[in-house]
Amino acid sequence: MNEVLTYIRKPFHENFAYEFRREIDSTSEVYVKVGENIRPETILSSKWKRSGFRTFLLSDLFKLPPEKCTGLLQRTIGSRVYQGDIIAKKSEWLNFRERTFRSPLTGIFVDYDEATTRITLQYLPEEMKIVAGVFGKVVSVIPDKSISIGTLVDGIYGLVAFGTDREGSLLEVGYSDIPLQADQINERCRGRVIFGGTKVSIDVLYKALSVGVAAIVTGGIDYQDYLSLRGSKGRFEDIGISVLATEGFTVAPIFPKIYQKLKEAEHRHVFLDSENRNLIVPHPYSSFAETKIDELLSNSTPWSSRGFGIVKEGMHARLLTGKYLGEYGIVTAVVNDQVEVELAKTKIEVPINQVEGILLA
Repeated sequence: MNEVLTYIRKPFHENFAYEFRREIDSTSEVYVKVGENIRPETILSSKWKRSGFRTFLLSDLFKLPPEKCTGLLQRTIGSRVYQGDIIAKKSEWLNFRERTFRSPLTGIFVDYDEATTRITLQYLPEEMKIVAGVFGKVVSVIPDKSISIGTLVDGIYGLVAFGTDREGSLLEVGYSDIPLQADQINERCRGRVIFGGTKVSIDVLYKALSVGVAAIVTGGIDYQDYLSLRGSKGRFEDIGISVLATEGFTVAPIFPKIYQKLKEAEHRHVFLDSENRNLIVPHPYSSFAETKIDELLSNSTPWSSRGFGIVKEGMHARLLTGKYLGEYGIVTAVVNDQVEVELAKTKIEVPINQVEGILLA
């Protein structure tokens, strides 16, 4: 048997140390410290975010000149108002009828301009809480910048990705051997990272956007659809949803070993790393509890899911061209530059450059 090189892909990487970073800024209040063990629901930090304001002209609302509007106000600047509270009123017809302007929002009465009669109501600030999302250990806190968490994860690799980084609970949708359908996307998918199908289409993506799906992991995507959806600023532009295609620009089932990993991780919180084209699956507490994560992080070495390697008998392989494009099989022989691959229903011989080796160990 000859030993020949070809393109090798590792579809997943198991049980490795990973460092999550949660961004903070100068207004964030941090609740954790270095060395602290945390759970997915642990609140790392919080901050208050202003939610905007609305303006109204009393002169337009009451059809009066500005000089006659000031006396209509019923609230003082700086006071808190609730939706439905009377902001201004005017009695008419010898006090038998009253016209009012009621607040359309809950917030703060921040300003009144007598010259223009402009009222400014500001929405109440919104508290933004950042949760850990994983079992792990706080390994660093950089003020005004980030909180880092070390934990154990599995990595699932794809060939094509677009959109920004996303996270959410993992959910199976549809079937593994047919394309995703728009009617399979419903309210239970909101905020989730869904997986399934041999392909995602424009129609499915639009339905997922309307429902609020965070991300889709599927087999393939058409190249033209990819070009039209990746955004004018490149594939990492935020278009409201992210996609990871494990098999690339094709219509093909997710590699069975990957699908099995996804099924095992269903309903766990996962993270889509769009730039590196992978899905990060944090381990449950039972795996992390006895781990010395600091040592693992300090001794970790860079890893890659793609490269060149030696094709061997017994190795999983994927066909890259021809009638059986995208199908998986087992290498049964390597002779010179030819590789014999046993598929589900047949056995074929192809040139080495038409085979992608799949490294599972």
